[in-house]
Amino acid sequence: MKYALGAAFFMAVRDIFSSKIARKYDYIDYIIHANIFVFIITMVYVLFTKRKIKIIDNYNDILLIMFRLFIVYLIVEPCIFNSFKNSDNPSKSVSIINLNVLILLVLTVIFFKQEISLKQFIGVIIVFLGLLYIR
Repeated sequence: MKYALGAAFFMAVRDIFSSKIARKYDYIDYIIHANIFVFIITMVYVLFTKRKIKIIDNYNDILLIMFRLFIVYLIVEPCIFNSFKNSDNPSKSVSIINLNVLILLVLTVIFFKQEISLKQFIGVIIVFLGLLYIR
């Protein structure tokens, strides 16, 4: 639970920075710079820790990673970036983005045959009502 709360706090900080960046820069310029920084920091980490990089030998895993990167960099991140760019209040964007929890719940019911409990159903209704008030 403490890791989840820590992640939630730093995600909020990240969203504040993202909103400020989105209002100033184009998505492509941002993603190029961000990836350069991430690459440099990752390589410094690998060199200093002498970490052995495990080779991915399963083509299905490679395809899965590539598909995930495609979704993140060509769909999700541009949508988030532009929602911050075009929103007067980042919390409004984030409240809609966080509906992914509800979508995940529906997808697990459909694809993994999970059942929704009464508590979960009531929670879904409360989330939608809350979203209406935030708008």
